[in-house]
Amino acid sequence: MRSLVLLLLIWMAVTPERGVSFAYERDSLNMDTRLDRIENSLTEVRRDQLNYKLEKDLLKEAFSSNYQTVNIVLAIVLGVFSVIGFLGIRDIGAIKKEYLAELERVNSLRNDLEVKVKQIGEQQERVQNDYLEIVKTNEEQSRRIKVLELQEKISSLMQTNNFQRALEYVTVALDLDRDNTILLEQKATSLWKLNDFEGAMDTYTELLKYDPTNKSASANLLELFLIANRTPDFEDLYSKNKSWIDQKEDGKLTMYFQLLKKYQGGREDEMESQLKEFMASLPGEKYKMSGWQFGDVNRFLDTRSDSRGKTLLKTFVGLLSGNISKEDAAKLLEGNPPNS
Repeated sequence: MRSLVLLLLIWMAVTPERGVSFAYERDSLNMDTRLDRIENSLTEVRRDQLNYKLEKDLLKEAFSSNYQTVNIVLAIVLGVFSVIGFLGIRDIGAIKKEYLAELERVNSLRNDLEVKVKQIGEQQERVQNDYLEIVKTNEEQSRRIKVLELQEKISSLMQTNNFQRALEYVTVALDLDRDNTILLEQKATSLWKLNDFEGAMDTYTELLKYDPTNKSASANLLELFLIANRTPDFEDLYSKNKSWIDQKEDGKLTMYFQLLKKYQGGREDEMESQLKEFMASLPGEKYKMSGWQFGDVNRFLDTRSDSRGKTLLKTFVGLLSGNISKEDAAKLLEGNPPNS
């Protein structure tokens, strides 16, 4: 390959004119090629211009046709709306009257419905209130029956001297009926029998708040005040109940309270004088005070040391309860036991 190139160079060098002629021919050939390309490009441009003109004419013709179609359609639509508008304007008055009449009818129906709904609501409320009242009444009746059953149970336990058990039932019953005076009296009695004097006095005091006219509770509380040596409380309660207490058992209950108060005050001479006066007033050999139990004061005296005042009070209690006669009482006052 190198040999051929070398020979070519040598040949051109030997024949320079030949080389120039060859170069000229090559340039001429290139120029003809360029001219052919330019002519081809002009031909394509003219062809494109012709096609553009044809397309423009076709579009113009199509646009003209569509424009006429659109105008026709618009004219038809406007005509239809004109007819509808004319008919609407003509009938709008009638439609308005019908609308107003219908609106008035709807309002009337709504008002009627509201009245009926209100009436139904009131009836429902009355029925509900009646139902709640019935439920409340049933619950109240059930509660009362339960309380009555507990009262009977407590009473049975107290009759058998089972006061601790009775007190447990009283606590349950008071949860159902807090201000029941019967239950409160049962509670006070049970506490008293269990030697809880303070608890018994507090319970009797609470009972009298609910029932100030309860004579039994007042009398028991008066005795408890004296046993507990709460003389000011006794005097206050006694002043409120003096009228009926002085009349009970022809004044003998008052005499008992006075003798018990003197015992707590250590006034033995006054006790003996009162006891002799009482014995002299007795029509018979024995006397029994009805409607009063002296077991509580006897239990109280059993816890006290022997003294002249204790003997005098026990003798008086024995006379009131009918356990000893006037003769036995006289022997006790002289210091001689009965049947000695």
